[in-house]
Amino acid sequence: MLATTSQNWQRGTTQDDLHVRHFELFHTRANGGIEKVGDLTVGLSLQSAYARSFAQFWTLLLTNLLKGFAAALVMLAILEWLLMRHLRTIADYVRNSNWLAGVDKLRLERNRLAQPDELDAIADAVNLAQKRDRSAYDNLQGEIAERRRTQDQLTAKTNDLQILNTELVQSTKEQAEFAYAISHDLKSPANSLHLLIDEVRKGYCGPINDDAQQILDQANRIVTRMGGQIDSVLSYSSSITHEIEVEQIDLNSLLTDLLADLDGQIKSTNATIEIDHMPKIAGDRMLLHLLFSNLLTNALKFRAAARQPEIQIRATPANQENQVRIAVSDNGIGIAKEHQNRIFGLFKRLHRAADYAGYGVGLALCQRIAMKHKSAIELDSTVGEGSTFSFCLKTWPR
Repeated sequence: MLATTSQNWQRGTTQDDLHVRHFELFHTRANGGIEKVGDLTVGLSLQSAYARSFAQFWTLLLTNLLKGFAAALVMLAILEWLLMRHLRTIADYVRNSNWLAGVDKLRLERNRLAQPDELDAIADAVNLAQKRDRSAYDNLQGEIAERRRTQDQLTAKTNDLQILNTELVQSTKEQAEFAYAISHDLKSPANSLHLLIDEVRKGYCGPINDDAQQILDQANRIVTRMGGQIDSVLSYSSSITHEIEVEQIDLNSLLTDLLADLDGQIKSTNATIEIDHMPKIAGDRMLLHLLFSNLLTNALKFRAAARQPEIQIRATPANQENQVRIAVSDNGIGIAKEHQNRIFGLFKRLHRAADYAGYGVGLALCQRIAMKHKSAIELDSTVGEGSTFSFCLKTWPR
């Protein structure tokens, strides 16, 4: 044994790496005596043990890694076959198919004998979503087509209305020009007839009796009224053919001038007129002067006999931006509800000429002027209490 151990040490085992233990060997005799028979020396090399341990460690590690890698490959192959290829099929279908055409349905290459699972549920959901989207798309296309047809019809009707409007404007202009020409031509004979009646009344043809005088007075009234009607028609015709000239107008100044013009009527009726501070507006000075003149004249004319005329002119913000609402109110006789639209017609009168002078043109002229300024006159009236005429005007930009 000692020779064998010595041989191992001589093969490369160093004394520093060798752990040695010495044991004495004894033999017990039959008579109970103990006899030493020899010595036992045991040596252990740690380097060899470490080397074998590391070798076994790396072997186990590499073996387990290879086993894990192989298991992962098998799991990936199973996952690829059972799941991933179907998910790619779904993604490719959603990405590349003609979704809204609805020609091809999504189909997965699977064993049809197997029970439906989550992948089948996903495929069915995709097909259902495609069907719903196709239906919604068809409905949308139908609505678009219907709207296009409606738009085409509206365009055609708009063109027709534009043509009719052009013809109407031209016809209205021609009628206004014709009325103006006729009225202008009638003006001269009316004036001449008025002069002849005056000459007869002055005794140019000799003394006249009472009956003849009454006839002449009646003829004079008729001629005077005819002249007033001709003047009203001329004014209305002029408002139609007049091209509006927009300028900055200080309504305070315009109304001050107008009150000076109506001073005689205001004093004779003992009327009170209150006017708010008015803004500067954009409009035609001549037409607006005519509009306010007619409204104020009517307020003074159609007054209640039992009370003093009170007239207010107010300015309040309108619903639309850069506009002001002008309201002319009075405490006159008022207008019944059933007649409130009629009074804006040409030559429409609610009272006899003997009761209230006029020719039924003033309010029609006012409405025409308001329309020239992109507005319309609104009326709020109660019989026996008074009336309010209101309209909107565009304010002058600051």
